[in-house]
Amino acid sequence: MKIFWRKKLFLLLLTALFLCVGAQASAGTINVPSDQSTIQAAIAAAVAGDIIQVAAGTYNEIGQIVIDKNLTITGADKSTTIIKTNFNSIGGAYATTSPWIYVQPGVSLDLSKVTLDGDGKLLTHAIASRGEAHITDCNIKNIINGKYDGRGISFHAGTTNTVTNCNFTNIGRIGIHVRGTVTGVTYPPLPMATISGCTYVGKGDGDWLDYAVEFGGGGTGTVTGCTITNCTGVASSDGSGSAGVLVTDYYGNGTAAEITGCFINHNAVGIYIGYDDDDESTVAATGNDLTGNTDNGIFTMSDTVNLTESGNTWGGFGVSSNDETSAVFSDDYGSDKVITANGNVYHENPFGADSAIAFDGTGDYLSLVGSPDWNFGTEDFTIDMWVNFQIQPTATQGILGAYNQGLNGYYLYCNAADGFGLHVKNNGVWSIITSHVPALAGQWHHLAIVGDGGTVSLLVDGVATGSFTAPVNSAGTGLVIGRLTTNLNNYYFNGHMDEVRIVKDLARTFDSGDLPNDPSEDIVTLTILQTSDLHHHASGYGPYLDYSADGLENDDVVGGYARLATLINDVRTKVGAANTLLVDSGDFTMGTPYDLSSGVYDISLNFFQQMDYDAITLGNHEFDWTPDGTYAIINYGVTNGFSVPVVASNMVTGGHVGLNALITAEKIVPEKVIELPSGLKVGILGLLGPGANRDAPSAPPVTFGHTYDDQTGNYSWDYSSIQAKVDELKNVGAYAADTDEPVDMVVVLSHSGVSGDYSDGDDIDLAKNVTGIDIIASGHAHTATNDKIVVPNTATPAWETLIFSPGEYGEALSRLDLTFDLTNGKIDTADFTLIPVDDTIEGDAFIRGLLETETTGYNDKISTGLAALEGVELDTPVTHTGFPLDMSVSNPATRMTNLGSLCADAVRATANDYAGTGDNAVTPFDLAVVAKGVIRDDILPGKTGVIPFSDIYSVLPLGASPWAPPVGANLPGYPLMSVYLYGADIYKICELGLSASLNPAYGSFYLNFSGLQIGYDVTGAATFSGVKSLSLYQPADTFCQGSAGGFLDPVPVLPATLYHGVVDLYALQLMNVANGLLPPGVDDIVPMDAEGNPLVNLAAARIDDDDVTSGIQELKEWEALWEFVDAEFPNAGDPIDPAIYGPAGSIYNRIAAPVAPVTADLWVRSDIKAAGDPIVDTTGNHPDLTALGNADHETPFGVDSALVFDGSGDYLSLGNHADWNFASNDFTIDMWVNFEIQPTATQGILGAYNQGLNGYYLYCN
Repeated sequence: MKIFWRKKLFLLLLTALFLCVGAQASAGTINVPSDQSTIQAAIAAAVAGDIIQVAAGTYNEIGQIVIDKNLTITGADKSTTIIKTNFNSIGGAYATTSPWIYVQPGVSLDLSKVTLDGDGKLLTHAIASRGEAHITDCNIKNIINGKYDGRGISFHAGTTNTVTNCNFTNIGRIGIHVRGTVTGVTYPPLPMATISGCTYVGKGDGDWLDYAVEFGGGGTGTVTGCTITNCTGVASSDGSGSAGVLVTDYYGNGTAAEITGCFINHNAVGIYIGYDDDDESTVAATGNDLTGNTDNGIFTMSDTVNLTESGNTWGGFGVSSNDETSAVFSDDYGSDKVITANGNVYHENPFGADSAIAFDGTGDYLSLVGSPDWNFGTEDFTIDMWVNFQIQPTATQGILGAYNQGLNGYYLYCNAADGFGLHVKNNGVWSIITSHVPALAGQWHHLAIVGDGGTVSLLVDGVATGSFTAPVNSAGTGLVIGRLTTNLNNYYFNGHMDEVRIVKDLARTFDSGDLPNDPSEDIVTLTILQTSDLHHHASGYGPYLDYSADGLENDDVVGGYARLATLINDVRTKVGAANTLLVDSGDFTMGTPYDLSSGVYDISLNFFQQMDYDAITLGNHEFDWTPDGTYAIINYGVTNGFSVPVVASNMVTGGHVGLNALITAEKIVPEKVIELPSGLKVGILGLLGPGANRDAPSAPPVTFGHTYDDQTGNYSWDYSSIQAKVDELKNVGAYAADTDEPVDMVVVLSHSGVSGDYSDGDDIDLAKNVTGIDIIASGHAHTATNDKIVVPNTATPAWETLIFSPGEYGEALSRLDLTFDLTNGKIDTADFTLIPVDDTIEGDAFIRGLLETETTGYNDKISTGLAALEGVELDTPVTHTGFPLDMSVSNPATRMTNLGSLCADAVRATANDYAGTGDNAVTPFDLAVVAKGVIRDDILPGKTGVIPFSDIYSVLPLGASPWAPPVGANLPGYPLMSVYLYGADIYKICELGLSASLNPAYGSFYLNFSGLQIGYDVTGAATFSGVKSLSLYQPADTFCQGSAGGFLDPVPVLPATLYHGVVDLYALQLMNVANGLLPPGVDDIVPMDAEGNPLVNLAAARIDDDDVTSGIQELKEWEALWEFVDAEFPNAGDPIDPAIYGPAGSIYNRIAAPVAPVTADLWVRSDIKAAGDPIVDTTGNHPDLTALGNADHETPFGVDSALVFDGSGDYLSLGNHADWNFASNDFTIDMWVNFEIQPTATQGILGAYNQGLNGYYLYCN
């Protein structure tokens, strides 16, 4: 094989500009208990800025914990990392000796994912801070000191304090105390705190106090999205009562709080403001649920407090119909009021997905017994509802009533003369409003009776129609809905009602556009089109020379941007562009020579722009060229007019200057909100999942917010952060009070993936654990879903997420046609189609021109650049073949492929050709390893058998070098690396590549070997003992043929001997993940240098492919394959040898079952047999084995044969024998099966049963 030397002039990338980002010092990590046995010991050993990582377990810490330097302390999970103490508080409430954990002035503490449990101790504070403290995802419980004291978290200073997603239970007095004017603390500034997403459960009734949050002494802050309940205790010492939130300036002026979007329920007082009659605290309360508080929702101690409140819910009664179809009714406010359905009143769905309460006008009504809740006097109140009449009323129809012909009562009605009317009787005196607004049949009307300061008004569709001043009280005989009075069986309502509400102490206004439309108008349609994992397959997936976009059905190449464009345009034409969203889920780069367009205007970005995509996200391969490359690719696009939003919701830039600039310029955005003309508002998130994060070793300093397991090298979702993003878009949970208009639907462009059988995967996990995601447009796993996957979420109320994915390389286009109900905020119907992209489709002329136009098209531009590489162009013939080289598996026990073996042979042989040249060591390479995951495209003969440069490059196109980024004269691609390995580590590598990769999650980790003869028994895979023997071929034995090729036979690999190997950089980058797959107790694999020392200087391990130019000119993985096939099987010479790589080629002998005596009692196997050969028990124990029907040997899968059964009378039979009886003894029956078609009816596999009392059989249906 000859060695090539080329000028590495890479014309297209000469304009590329990469920003150099200096390395940043990172914080040290101290692990507890592996590095330090206790948290206090870790604090003592730490320096400012360190991270203390506390593993799961219970830690009994001794004495007070003092934070005297900036530290981050994080547990594994708040449910599993439990911290306890023997400490009892010393001194007064504000003494520095009082807190269990004390944060000194001038320092900061970030504490997360732990439980602080003070059970059995006398604690005034769990945490008290005079610095800055950020407490996240923690449980704080059992913090009590005496009858009336005990605080969870106290802030006495600091202006950036936060408490997020923490739970408080069994707290002596105050959950979170923001308190200024503390003796010994220098002010100003006074303390401030941001509190969000927390839950506080009070102790209930008793002689104690509960305040979930208290602001005092000039302390200020915000409380958002918190849940506070059960604060009802009363102190016997002075009669003080409990409250959800207490705000007072008694201890110092300036106290202020904003309380927004909280659920403050079932306390004595929801929000208590002031401590004495001249308190001037300031409180803004907005959008809180204050129902169920026994004394007050909000109580102000004096007229001098500054209270602003709006949009709060105060409690009352309500009945509505939300997606129901029964005749059962209950109070929407959660009371125990019994609602009786009379006649035929029930829920039905005449207007769309949402339901309504149906009354037929002949005896249908709802009734409730008398209650003080129906009496309002002159206090504020609101009664409101929606009504829709079946026919326009002429005679009176009662809508709601609390009257029985006595001295007091009221009723709401409609008739032709008065329109909507209200009659109220107080001590025999009537007050009447007649609106003269007629009810229109089939139209929803909103009605409201509002008492405001003693004045009562009737509003119809948001417009006041009259008012009076009089008390409003019921007759005391109950309440009816759907008729006029409680005692007369007439004046019934005929039509539908919904959202009937009665609220005391609150005068609502309905004077703007907050009245929803008719539910029948709230069903909108949308079509979502999705591409993903295109990997630059602009000219399709298949032989480059075969591709056409003429629609003549004359090639087998699938995909292609021009064909995709045609399909997209067709759908938009049929359903309307305004009703279509077009998105991509990442990995649009890296995979073909079109990678070489990334230095000017990336072809995929250009395609997205021309097709007017609505949003795209980033995949792991967008970071193959490091974040510098990510920035350069997007920035070149932007410079050339690219404006499609790149949505990267969980990307953390790590300070990368270029990516930060793109974010500042809003070219990369955390979310995208699109409002369609139909009124549907869609929020789009873009996520890169845990598995994709693992597959992006070149991404740092960029991270993606996942939790990293340094034992396995794997990542996992941070569900809480994603839930927060969804909640923020939908204005729920902690974001319920957001002023931004909420979206109706959330679509996640997720580069995460689902498994081939749809049963698992990162996107399945995401859907199960995050509520509110309507659609996941999935990518990364290259799975083509034939239908939408419906994933239920265990949330309350129940939630479902739809997932779909188009596969890989543009082979198909995802299409989801849906209807969405704007009323109930959910998808109503959804139909999925996976549209094939093939040569039945004539490609779009404009997109074809982008690629094919002479001189200016991408094909000619890239070929011009490649011409500098000794005349090579995209279509230059390199080799030829009469059979496919691909990743299809013939033997499931070894999973060898001819393409994988070809790549491994090419890497080893090319590396050996460079041994001793340039900067390379003379020592030849014994073995090569190529992972399945870096092999991207097949080599297919197509119509001509000629394989051009484009197809060769596309096999191993991935990656870039951190030492020679793909700019100027530097080529893209992973560099090949020289490593030394001890024989013992080679055994581990083989076991990982063959056994650990059986797990579908690590299927891409399957390893292809050259230079090794492996004895392998797949039955040992589960115990990491499948590899039984290893031998090495001579380095010069390119095709691993041994004596058959004129070389020595392979010799055993010795555990303590150092061997020379060649791998790509990607393999070394993922070594931590590989070592994480090793069983417990097995030492890590450690790549070495030539002297047997751990390999540290990776740059020096690169293979040099130029013996003329000084320094290392990297040999890329794809170059090795190109040089190998060009030298061994040139296009002008013999084709790729089928005797080596064909279906029955010699490569399949490299991994073989170990030679060992058969230990089975029966072993029936085909094992390279021809049709007509006898089918026998290879143990010789059962010569009576009989083949019936047409059972025979067949070779449909490659060199190995299999037993074939036609399903109509074919089977094998043996006589009765003790070998078929096992009783309770150990035994194993195993086999491989492969069905011709997926079974529907039962198919028997093996049986020893005849309808008697004993027996067994194995089957599938």
